[in-house]
Amino acid sequence: MLGNLYIDTQAGPMSKKLRNTSMWVLAALLGLLAANCSKPVPGEKEMLGKIKGKASLRLADGSTISQPGTDEYSPYLVKLSDGYLALVFGSNQGGLHDLYVAKSTTAFDGEFLPFFNTPQKITSGIGAGSKISFAAKASGTNVVVYVNYTGISSATVDPTNPGSSSLSPITNNTATVGHTIIGISGDGNKLFSTDGSGIGHSFDPGGANVTPFGYGMDNATSATQVRQENSGYEDAIIGVFYGSTFAAAGQQYFGPIFDLDTSLAFSGLSITSMSTFNADSAANDLVLFSAFDFFDGFTEDLYVITSHTSKDLWDSAGFLGLDFSAALAPPPDHWFDMFAPATSCPNLGFSMTPWSAICTAIGDSSTGSYDGTEAGEFDGSTSNMTILGQDPGNFFTIAAWVNITSVTACSTSCVIVANSGLGASTDGFRLYVDATGAVNFETGNGTLSLAISTPGGLISDVTWNHVMISVDRLSGLATLYVNGFEEGTTNAIRTDFNTNATLTFGAPDGGANPITGLMDEIKIYNFPVDATLAQLIYYE
Repeated sequence: MLGNLYIDTQAGPMSKKLRNTSMWVLAALLGLLAANCSKPVPGEKEMLGKIKGKASLRLADGSTISQPGTDEYSPYLVKLSDGYLALVFGSNQGGLHDLYVAKSTTAFDGEFLPFFNTPQKITSGIGAGSKISFAAKASGTNVVVYVNYTGISSATVDPTNPGSSSLSPITNNTATVGHTIIGISGDGNKLFSTDGSGIGHSFDPGGANVTPFGYGMDNATSATQVRQENSGYEDAIIGVFYGSTFAAAGQQYFGPIFDLDTSLAFSGLSITSMSTFNADSAANDLVLFSAFDFFDGFTEDLYVITSHTSKDLWDSAGFLGLDFSAALAPPPDHWFDMFAPATSCPNLGFSMTPWSAICTAIGDSSTGSYDGTEAGEFDGSTSNMTILGQDPGNFFTIAAWVNITSVTACSTSCVIVANSGLGASTDGFRLYVDATGAVNFETGNGTLSLAISTPGGLISDVTWNHVMISVDRLSGLATLYVNGFEEGTTNAIRTDFNTNATLTFGAPDGGANPITGLMDEIKIYNFPVDATLAQLIYYE
């Protein structure tokens, strides 16, 4: 899907449609190779591999609006009454987080996105230490921004002189208490938000009430309306749920946009926000998004989907489309397949800097794995696999097939992987199975701890199970998957646990509470995964 994002011209025609599936597969494979093996020209944020839609948002000199080494996020593209476009986004280009606006150099011709003037800071009074939640709409030749700043405030901004604007509290006092802005309606009259419990709402910033949107928006981190002409619903939205996309209408949840999620994963992108550019014709509405790029500097950048319209994305939600039919699991950065572990533990992963592992006292089970191949035998005493001196960082996923001889023998825990010793508050993390058959992920900073657990009974004796933990440490997000299904998720793990310590599989650091049984196909990814990718990895 996203392989069509880059066009040699400034941006491609909005009517661009799906390409042949076989070509998509080829593009995906070439994209992964290029993304891992090539480097951008110094000073240039250009395309690597199959996707760099930020090439569609360019300055007058041809450079991209997304800059090297900084985060640009939550793009809102609106058409002004004079025919020009204005792009509003958040960034930490100045060190702290502020809002920026860039006006196009020419009027929009209805087909190709124009170039933009140099972005200017909207006000000098925000300077936040973290990302800003906001939304934007057009108002004549100006832009109105709504910002989570001292409650919720708004400002009317002249794109040619944005520094003269000032923020004032909105009229709707109900919404200012505990609500986080996640989007705006197509006509700009309603803001979308979530409250402290994650419940989705919509409200008129100039009104007095806040109305629950319906189950479909709950726990969303970003949402944008799909016009009724494109969806058949008055309240249709597509959006982001912690790195995965979704489509909904009020109480109806239609599921993820599989094609988009899969293409993002192949491109090494973790999506953070979505918005819609409402064109003169609903049939030409475009979707913009921001995403962390794990292949290019781990920064957040701005993108435009020029291969699919808003309607295309809506129509593809909730079922496996053409692109997904050829989808493959993402290649692991580090992969230990437990082939002859008594001899060595080779890393078969795709990282350009592979991690070395040391296997200690792990036996060979020649045909005992879940797929009839070899697996590693852990004796419950001295067996372990260690990876020294490597840091998985703020974003990672660890997956493994495990077969525990006796779950009830895990009186405290049977550790799958840890980078610390036992103890809830011990600095580091621990992924383990307890005596109830629940999977647990525990984080501590040396003083305090936070953990996530699945229901009990998921892991049983002498049975192969696929266990996976997906982590976004910066946001405190963690999701546990067992046999391809999400069994536990939280946004409240520690954000300060140590990641730079020895990784030990089959036992914690120090050797207590080891696993007795088998392990196979240990894989480490340098990005968190969503439900779609979890299924692909499980069925691989």
